[in-house]
Amino acid sequence: MLSGYNLALFFHICGAVALFAVIALLLGTLAGARRAGSPQAAREWATMAWWMAALLPVSVVWLVVAAAFMVSQRDWWQRAWVQGAMLSVLLVLALDLALVLPRVTALRRAAGSAGEHEHDDELRRRTLDPLQWTAGQTISTTATGVIALMVFKPGGGAAAAIVLVSVGLGLLAGVPGFLRYQRLIGTVATAGSRVNP
Repeated sequence: MLSGYNLALFFHICGAVALFAVIALLLGTLAGARRAGSPQAAREWATMAWWMAALLPVSVVWLVVAAAFMVSQRDWWQRAWVQGAMLSVLLVLALDLALVLPRVTALRRAAGSAGEHEHDDELRRRTLDPLQWTAGQTISTTATGVIALMVFKPGGGAAAAIVLVSVGLGLLAGVPGFLRYQRLIGTVATAGSRVNP
């Protein structure tokens, strides 16, 4: 029998699949831009990354609207796993809008203005932007934490632990990106000092 709850569950599952597909494509296109061998290739990867970052809020809203209807039907708003999941999804949205989308927009602009044959320093900095990469990784791990909350439905302390661990894993995954960026800045500074003693 088709009910409002079952219909919302269907849309909720579709929204979750869409969200993880967008996240996977976002990380893939950011990685592609980092490995691009030319400004033209970086431009193509950056354009795809921009579309994924722009679509992510749509999938989040889709997911949340369906989830809110389901939770209201069961009167689950006071449950810790529901609160943790909602907080995590809002964090995913905030990371995308505050960090990923503006930085991918800047990357796309830098790739568009770069020469055709080799990367300039601005494009290198944008492709290796550690905040952009760390935010993308944290979006991925936080969304995975939401799945854990929905499957195990833990109480207060365990729900908070899942949220904190999922966010912490994303931040930890971004550490190599910060180290790589620092090496790039050091290389550029050394090259500049040689040109302008």
